[in-house]
Amino acid sequence: SVESPYAYQLIQGDYEKQPVKPTLLAEPAYEPTDAVGDPTSPYEVRRSAYWAVLSGALGFSFGASETNSEGGTAAEVVADVNQPGELQLSNLIDLYNSLAWSQLIPDYSHQVIGGGGSSGSTSWVSVAATSNHRTALAYDPTGSSLDVDLATFPASVQLQWFDPTNGTLSPASDRRLPNTETVTVTPPHLNKAGDPDFVLIASVGDFEITTRR
Repeated sequence: SVESPYAYQLIQGDYEKQPVKPTLLAEPAYEPTDAVGDPTSPYEVRRSAYWAVLSGALGFSFGASETNSEGGTAAEVVADVNQPGELQLSNLIDLYNSLAWSQLIPDYSHQVIGGGGSSGSTSWVSVAATSNHRTALAYDPTGSSLDVDLATFPASVQLQWFDPTNGTLSPASDRRLPNTETVTVTPPHLNKAGDPDFVLIASVGDFEITTRR
């Protein structure tokens, strides 16, 4: 959802229901325009998806506004969904294939990684950590400084920034950090597409991206 309630609010509401049931972010705003013809940017497509999966969603669906009409050929439908934001979501798939994603637990209270705006704002940072606290991810949509509580990890921590537009990693610190303190890190000014969103990856192991395409 590109308007309030945002994807992370919707998913958290479902995630906290009892008994627990899988939840999917279905049909956020289509690209390049939504149902009423308003433009949908690649940034908004990415933001909804990362907000959702790091808040507890099992996944997300997406589409292009042109595919709503009937009568198109298979080739036309494929061309319709080859929108920039949708293509960039393959980087999210690579990211999840590179970690124990099924062990991720949302950190709504920001105990592991904090920063960003309050819930209900577009600067909210969605955070999730594996159950063994060896890996944590934080989607930072607006380039906020983030506070990492290294003491929540079982050993020294590697911090890296993941660019969701091209799938590359860059260091967030010049060395592995001991798990004895809280550190503040600030993402690069803009990602490859010229937008402010990045994912902070905190890992006990040497984290690398596995590309399966």
